[in-house]
Amino acid sequence: MHAVLDGEADAGESAVLERHLAGDPAARAEFDELCSAVRRARQHPQGLSAGGLVASVMAQLPPVSTCWGKAASANLSRGHV
Repeated sequence: MHAVLDGEADAGESAVLERHLAGDPAARAEFDELCSAVRRARQHPQGLSAGGLVASVMAQLPPVSTCWGKAASANLSRGHV
């Protein structure tokens, strides 16, 4: 499923997934939802990059007031999780 979502699956892998999804409506719904999320993420100016995601999330957080929070914030903004 991830290879298809990432555009890395070959025709055979895609066909196997499509057969599975055809017989499992719940899996089809989940896959369609994931496809939609990936499309929206790719349309975002910072794309799917981890650094872009971290920067976007960090920009929306309230200011950090504790020493621990400042250190954690600095680590997250550098991509350290």
